[in-house]
Amino acid sequence: MSPDSDPEYWDFSFEEFGRYDMTAAVRHILNVNDNGDDKLSLIAFSEGTSSAFYALSMDFPESQYLTDHLNLFVSMGTVTEMRYADEPVLEAIASS
Repeated sequence: MSPDSDPEYWDFSFEEFGRYDMTAAVRHILNVNDNGDDKLSLIAFSEGTSSAFYALSMDFPESQYLTDHLNLFVSMGTVTEMRYADEPVLEAIASS
C-alpha cells in the first residue's frame, strides 16, 4: 500500500493505533536503548491518551506487553468529548 495513492492506507482508528502502533513504538524504543532498561515512561497527549487508555484497558497480548513495560503513564490533554465519533460503540459512549 502506498500512502500517496491508496486511501486504505489511511483507514485506521485510535483502537488500531493503541493496539499495534503504541506497542510497536514501546518495543522499538526498548530494543534500541543501550542501558538495559526494560521499562519506560509514556507521556501522551490528546489522541495518544485515547490510544493508550484503550491499549491498557483491553485484554489482548499487546496490552500485557505495555503493562509489563511501562513504569508510568502520564495523560495530558485527554480527549473528553467525542461528539463527531463515527463508530457505533464510540457514538454510544459519546451520547451517554
